[in-house]
Amino acid sequence: MKFDVKFVRSSFTRNVDIMGPGAIYIDDTGIVVEGDFPRFHIPFLGRLLRRIICATGVRTIPYSRIVSYVQPSTWNGGYHRIVYLLPDRSRQTVSFSHRSHNAEIAARLQEHRAATQIFSPT
Repeated sequence: MKFDVKFVRSSFTRNVDIMGPGAIYIDDTGIVVEGDFPRFHIPFLGRLLRRIICATGVRTIPYSRIVSYVQPSTWNGGYHRIVYLLPDRSRQTVSFSHRSHNAEIAARLQEHRAATQIFSPT
């Protein structure tokens, strides 16, 4: 299932690795994130120079690597926030907004995460 979203930087940390417009694909094995990945970090000029410093790419996030998921609410600015682990055990954060399908995205993510947690070893 594909959702066109807008990725946002929710903090000034370096662990946010995707920005600009893109897409989220909710798959059976994980979430596929498609968007602009910065090649290097520029604290305040990153948004203005996005076309220059970013490369378009795709990353698959397995449900077993997701540490936390925050649903959009008025308290967090209406953004979905997914924190996941990379193979080197460092944490990455993906924040995105979608205006019309927030409830559907949240329901699908929770459904797929619950199904994969049944089969994962404890």
